[in-house]
Amino acid sequence: MRLRSLTPSQLTRIVMLTGLIILLGWLALSTWPALAPFAVGAVVAYALLPVANWLDSFLPRTVAILLTLGVHWPVWPFLCWN
Repeated sequence: MRLRSLTPSQLTRIVMLTGLIILLGWLALSTWPALAPFAVGAVVAYALLPVANWLDSFLPRTVAILLTLGVHWPVWPFLCWN
């Protein structure tokens, strides 16, 4: 796209989109300490869901989830150890 072919509405849209991206980046960085546990929890849930689904094929769902978490929780401190 050539600069001369930009209409004022397209330029406004580009400027507003750039401002929105900068604002969202600033918001994510400034609230990261509060949002980090939720991000970690989402990653852990995403990683453990296939295990729980596999165990669910031959165990009740509650037992599968408790077994998955029961095996996962003792391992977690070793994964976070410096």
